[in-house]
Amino acid sequence: MPPPLQGRYLDNITRGDFCKLAMNLLTEIKGKPLQEILDEAGIKTLQNPFIDTSEPEILAANALGIVKGVGNGRFNPDGMITRQEAAVMLTRTAALLGIDSSENAPEIFSDNGEFADWAADSILFISSLVDRSGNKKVMGGVGNNRFSPHGSYTREQSIVTMLRLFNVIKNSNL
Repeated sequence: MPPPLQGRYLDNITRGDFCKLAMNLLTEIKGKPLQEILDEAGIKTLQNPFIDTSEPEILAANALGIVKGVGNGRFNPDGMITRQEAAVMLTRTAALLGIDSSENAPEIFSDNGEFADWAADSILFISSLVDRSGNKKVMGGVGNNRFSPHGSYTREQSIVTMLRLFNVIKNSNL
């Protein structure tokens, strides 16, 4: 875990910090530095489409398709993410790691009518992935059969879901 993310676990996670966790996961799983991962993806030079950040991890996450900007050339690195945004970014990270399907049924949430169209498939996918070492969903609900798509996502939740995704990869035949 990147040292700046060690602590303040109950704080909501920022878009920038979530990118750092995702890039850390990629480098740990692949056992390669970030630049080598980018090179293998055909990304020789990181372009910066944003006027509000130049963080290499954010630019890499954008170049790899894990995150997008918020419009008008901005990324909003200090903005908080919602649970449905986290589900989309986790699903895109999983796809980069070669996981694009699950043999498990997704959770069916009572608040699925609140899912944004752009997030619904990702929520279903990420709630179907199981960390076999702990037999927990990578990202499940918040209780009472709810996903809470517009709810906040903490640093702790982000770290736990990245660890669970790591364990899905580590315990698979990929």
